[in-house]
Amino acid sequence: MSELTFTLADGAHARLRRMAAARGVSVEALLAAVVDRALAGEARRRFVERAGRGQVGDALRLLDRLERRG
Repeated sequence: MSELTFTLADGAHARLRRMAAARGVSVEALLAAVVDRALAGEARRRFVERAGRGQVGDALRLLDRLERRG
């Protein structure tokens, strides 16, 4: 696992803490879920783009990589 440090506006940090508390998770867990979702969305976008260009082999290889990641 990697550790990441970044700067966040105080108001955004407070909202993030409230959101995590409302879901019963830590801020770290909430951020990890947000990043996972963003990365999955990017992978989906690339898949659709490649499939749309007729690069079916590339799109299927991308799906295979995603399935291996779980």
